[in-house]
Amino acid sequence: MMKITELRVRGFRSLSDVRLELHSLCILIGRNNAGKSNILRAISLLLEGSTRDISPADFHWSKSTQAGEFEIEAVVAGVQQYLPLCADRHRTKIANCIRDDQLRVRKRAYRDPLAFEAIHLWDPEREEFTLPTGIDSALKQLLPEVIFIEAFKDPSEEASAKTSATFGKLLKHNMEGISTQVAGDVQRALAIAQRKFNTLEEDGRTVDERPEELRRVEQRIGRHVRSVFEGTDVRVRFTLPTVSDFIGTAHIELRDWGAWTSPSLKGQGVQRALYVALLQALAEELRESTDAELHRPFVVLVEEPEAFLHPALQREMGTALEKISQSNQVVIATHSPLLVTPRHIDDVVVVRQHQVATDASPCTMCHWPQPNSFGDENDKQLIKLLEFASSAEFLFADCVMVVEGTSDRVLLEAAWSILRDSMCATRGPLVLGVIEAGSKAVVPVWITYLQRMGINACGMVDLDFLWDGAGRCLGADSELSQFCQSFWSRALDLGIAREDKKKGRVVDNKEAAFALVCSELGTPAQAIIGRLQQEADVWVLRDGEIEQYFGLSASSKSRYMEAGMRVRRGEVQVHQEISDILNWAMLATHMTTCAQKAE
Repeated sequence: MMKITELRVRGFRSLSDVRLELHSLCILIGRNNAGKSNILRAISLLLEGSTRDISPADFHWSKSTQAGEFEIEAVVAGVQQYLPLCADRHRTKIANCIRDDQLRVRKRAYRDPLAFEAIHLWDPEREEFTLPTGIDSALKQLLPEVIFIEAFKDPSEEASAKTSATFGKLLKHNMEGISTQVAGDVQRALAIAQRKFNTLEEDGRTVDERPEELRRVEQRIGRHVRSVFEGTDVRVRFTLPTVSDFIGTAHIELRDWGAWTSPSLKGQGVQRALYVALLQALAEELRESTDAELHRPFVVLVEEPEAFLHPALQREMGTALEKISQSNQVVIATHSPLLVTPRHIDDVVVVRQHQVATDASPCTMCHWPQPNSFGDENDKQLIKLLEFASSAEFLFADCVMVVEGTSDRVLLEAAWSILRDSMCATRGPLVLGVIEAGSKAVVPVWITYLQRMGINACGMVDLDFLWDGAGRCLGADSELSQFCQSFWSRALDLGIAREDKKKGRVVDNKEAAFALVCSELGTPAQAIIGRLQQEADVWVLRDGEIEQYFGLSASSKSRYMEAGMRVRRGEVQVHQEISDILNWAMLATHMTTCAQKAE
């Protein structure tokens, strides 16, 4: 399958300098105005754009200076088998630029005067971009054709037989078969119609089988012309359609318990579902073609495929696009976490917008998973992480805080609502997402997964993580082992812990265990807490559980919702350590963003 594997865009709209890897299915997800649509537009311009498709507004602004040019470059893989699509005189020239079944292509645009150059190929021998064919139309026969489903495009247009429409492409693909099957019957019918509409010359004589009304009209026109120009004759001729002409009038109609109507009279959800159904049908037709039937591949660019669809249909839409990607590349720009599944987590690109300075234009940045970061798509923790409640938070956040349970999330979010403005005053607006892992053991796992996706993530856990969980972060660590040995020895001696045949060592009195760590084991505990923060991005609450920081005791900690509301109303002051946690998370995000910008 031919596909774009790498894309580099410089100076185009918000894409100051963006590089990303593309798979057969690529899911671009991020907040509004992050630059997702600009990436789709860049791909479309590279493959099919011309000067009339660009404007001066497309050139990136940096502070008070606008770029004088922009450049779109890509690596296209799987091109060798499609070389026969090129004209003979161009084939060898293009073949000389292919290495490892790949072509490196580039297009540049200039602002003053406005111009968009032809597609250039990288010549490995000369080590420069050239146009070996002289014209880029020769290359377009080889490179993928673009089907761009824009968010505000009328989907019903694609249900027509125009050659630029998806349904038209589907008919064009089968034109020869359709023509062969109906040609005989149509030709016979056209021969009869020809005799009824036009005069014919047969064996040296004129045959006129037209209706009397038609002949009368022709005679009257002729009589009036001859009254002015004697000897002039007039004939009425009808041009009858061919089989191709009939096919060109085709269009799709829909019916749901009522009359047949145009798709334009249906809801937007139905129209977009029809659009994708047409693409699926086209993909299936191409996939089932024989080797002798070589067709130009296409790349499908879909903007907001979830638009106007309820959640169940959003999932079905995702499945439909996945099927298309098995034979033709699909790139999606979406706001729907429902399209981000464990099966395609490696295909997700998180798109964010960053601003280097207050007087600079925002720039788009892309983050994609490290190769083979997640392993088994049936990983229970990965499945749980990507559930809607969590993914709806972390996919659109600048920083994600992973916590153990609901009370942690409610209270931390309440504190953030009070401190957000002051913390973002010097760093610019930042969005914090807080997600519940369900247990302290899962917190470091989720942090790892999120960071592999390119998302700034850290965690917050209770103090008991030191003796029940820290080993997952620090491994077989001598300092941690010594602390745990001391803790369990003293806890058993004090009667706040016991040996259980099934569970092993169990703490019966958490409050007393917290007190033990804060008093007798304070020094080694603080050292490990510092290491977890630095090495594993996990903040351990020094006083025990989060409820204690909001005035809740062991007997009243179930009233965390009420406590959160009091914080939001300003009735309870946020504890300094909670403030430190949020500041740490935001500072880490700010530093990471600055480092990414510097790169």
